Amino acid sequence: MLPVLIYEEENGDCRCTSCGICAKVCPPQCIWIVQAKALDGKPKPKANEFYIDMDVCMNCGFCSEFCPFDAIKMDHIYELSNYERHKSHVYNMQDLLVSTEYYGQTHPRAWAKELAVKEEEEKKKKAKEAAAAAAAKKKAEEAAKAAAAGAGTTAPVAPVGPPKEEKPQ
Repeated sequence: MLPVLIYEEENGDCRCTSCGICAKVCPPQCIWIVQAKALDGKPKPKANEFYIDMDVCMNCGFCSEFCPFDAIKMDHIYELSNYERHKSHVYNMQDLLVSTEYYGQTHPRAWAKELAVKEEEEKKKKAKEAAAAAAAKKKAEEAAKAAAAGAGTTAPVAPVGPPKEEKPQ
């Protein structure tokens, strides 16, 4: 089984953010990543270049296990034999990219689980947004009640008590 990079079918964006965790946990150190840079020279959370040397890769799957973005997965392709190895066995980003649709077809159970997790996250997000909206509405209602109660009162009145006695001079 060989590692592949997943890209989103809808927009074509690769999930990889070039965090480098896969390269750090790789026992034989066969993964190289070059982070993309913006026009102003600041790093962007995107991989500009991504390489895996398949001759060195021991197919342990640590890269896919530790990837926090599910960007790298293990594929069922295992046949690499050919008569040349120095150029054709160092896979670049274009060689590694597979779509989410392909991954869903080759790994149906894992894909179904991933979709279920995404749906659960969306439900939690919507519930959180609904709770925030309800809290904002309640706060606005309380503020309106306080404003209405404040507008209905008059100026404070002096306490009424027995008349003060005047002292003769």
